[in-house]
Amino acid sequence: MPFFFAAQSHQTSRNLREVRVRQNLQRAQTEIEDLEVRIRKLNAVTEGLWEILKVELNLEDNVLREIIDRQEPESDNFGNLVI
Repeated sequence: MPFFFAAQSHQTSRNLREVRVRQNLQRAQTEIEDLEVRIRKLNAVTEGLWEILKVELNLEDNVLREIIDRQEPESDNFGNLVI
């Protein structure tokens, strides 16, 4: 009988771990979806601001890219940024 209880306890522990893993996965998926929405919104705002700068100040895309590159000197170059 002790083996039966040990096996049952092991199965219960594994089931609990699986439930926690599923919950963590669901939480991560929800966070990713929220971040994707935020990125889409930020992208829309950025595109709008880019257009305003182009139209109102007659700035060319290459000038705007240079301005962005100066804002983030330690990060990757945004020269291939497509907006």
